[in-house]
Amino acid sequence: MTEPEDPSRERLKHHFAQRVIHQARQILEIWQRLQRSEWSNTDLSELSEANLRLLRFAERFEQPEHTRLARHIGQSLEAVDANRGRLSSGLITDLNRLMQRLSRTGLRHGDQLEQTFLPPLRKPIYVMLQDHDRAERLAQQLEFFGLSAQSLDSVAAFRSSMVERLPAAIVMDVDFSGAGIGLKLAAEAQIGLDEPLPLLFFSLQETDTPTRLAAVRAGGQEFLTGTLEASSLLEKIEVLTCVAQYEPYKVLIIDDSRAQALHTERLLNSAGIITRTLIEPIQAMAELADFQPDLIILDMYMPACTGTELAKVIRHNDRYVSVPIIYLSAEDDLDKQLDAMSEGGDDFLTKPIKPRHLITTVRNRAARARNLKARMVRDSLTGLYNHTHILQLLEDCSFRARRESKPLSFAMLDIDHFKR
Repeated sequence: MTEPEDPSRERLKHHFAQRVIHQARQILEIWQRLQRSEWSNTDLSELSEANLRLLRFAERFEQPEHTRLARHIGQSLEAVDANRGRLSSGLITDLNRLMQRLSRTGLRHGDQLEQTFLPPLRKPIYVMLQDHDRAERLAQQLEFFGLSAQSLDSVAAFRSSMVERLPAAIVMDVDFSGAGIGLKLAAEAQIGLDEPLPLLFFSLQETDTPTRLAAVRAGGQEFLTGTLEASSLLEKIEVLTCVAQYEPYKVLIIDDSRAQALHTERLLNSAGIITRTLIEPIQAMAELADFQPDLIILDMYMPACTGTELAKVIRHNDRYVSVPIIYLSAEDDLDKQLDAMSEGGDDFLTKPIKPRHLITTVRNRAARARNLKARMVRDSLTGLYNHTHILQLLEDCSFRARRESKPLSFAMLDIDHFKR
């Protein structure tokens, strides 16, 4: 008969496993920060050091899944270093896939482990509403989704908490503790900080322009009105605090000049943007269906067809009506630029262009397009993909399966009476 395992030994194993998960979360936070810093060398070095610590912890505490992932991440980072610090779409894709696996591994292990006290890795979310009971319920719901949240019921409690610990974000009722006091309190909280805190304002009633303007001047990045639902609040907070798993932007570059296309690709890759180049514009629609880019960069003059003609072809397909198209051309005639933009384009950049100008323009356009798409493809009641988008995804998967001669399975689950 085998002896039962020592409970103290089991608790010790759980504690060490939590240390590994804690280190994995630190890597994910650095990964999120890398996207905002456009892959700065400092953050890249910090990511390498954090991954080495994860590898040591995982090996020491016998966590094979984390050990494998840390080794793969290390190999990808070594490939970046071997490429003299230059990124490629392949390396970015590989690293992002590994980070997603690391995130899922942490969640799986966390579900299986007994709860062991660890200081919260993330800073808390401070929630201040006129309705204190509602604020408490929202904070509890945010906790269910893995966020550290705290409701505060007075100005004194807020000021005391700000002195004790700066939050990851603030959710502030504009009329918290009195008319307009929330606005003043939030503006006061930002004074003297090296970086402004993510700030989300709320009002039970629709507000006028002066109130909205005051919110902007106080540093507000979002403004919600009406019924404050936990799902919509969670979505905003995840974006503001970069909790949501980052997915690199994807850009399709269409240019008949291979040298120019590769130059643009290198610039965008250096900022962590995944690219695909297309020298033959006639193949554009097939590439769009396969790559599903967030944005298209289009040359103005190509032998097979002009950029404006191709933009019209792309816009004929309803699926790509909202995908931003940026012309990148040496054309400096303003009238011709405006004519091109009226033919399906969203912006016109003139060659030669400064790298920062190109990267910033692409990021801003892609971010807005992705945000708009997220609102269009999800059901407002459930937050899940709507019927139209599910059919589009199925069509994309069918296209890839046929092209690659691979099997495809599709299952639809119906939740009976979920609206009751």
